[in-house]
Amino acid sequence: CTDPDLATSVRFVFNDGGRIASSPYRPPITIQGARNVFLETCKRGENDDFLDNSGMTLIILRAYEAFGGHASVRLCIGGHLTLLKAFTTNLLEDDDHDQELNILPGDDRDTEAILQLNFRGFEVKTLKLYVKQAPWRFTGQTESKRESWVNIDRLGIY
Repeated sequence: CTDPDLATSVRFVFNDGGRIASSPYRPPITIQGARNVFLETCKRGENDDFLDNSGMTLIILRAYEAFGGHASVRLCIGGHLTLLKAFTTNLLEDDDHDQELNILPGDDRDTEAILQLNFRGFEVKTLKLYVKQAPWRFTGQTESKRESWVNIDRLGIY
């Protein structure tokens, strides 16, 4: 690239691209309160029956503290998801290691529920969230997707 302005623009987009575009939608699941805790994984549960008609979907979240410090965070669940139950568990998602979490009500119209979590240095937490299934599926969903994938958007979980 010989144009210095273009090269500067490309470097800006590559290194600081998060500030160029924004979305009016909030993510369905966010962590607030500590910059050293990261939400790493969002997936269907290993023992989840994908054809279950119970009206619940099991979602597994994995979060970790990255810098060796302590942290107290709020895991905020979006207003379009209905959280029924929440547990911490081990990495293998064994049912006999579940510890139920207290679900706090959301503090605004965009937040359905809040989970208060405390982290020690480099701690990894695995969370089981039981959410209410939407009674319908988004019409744009293609049949070629695997049933084990978790798709969370403003319209629901499918």
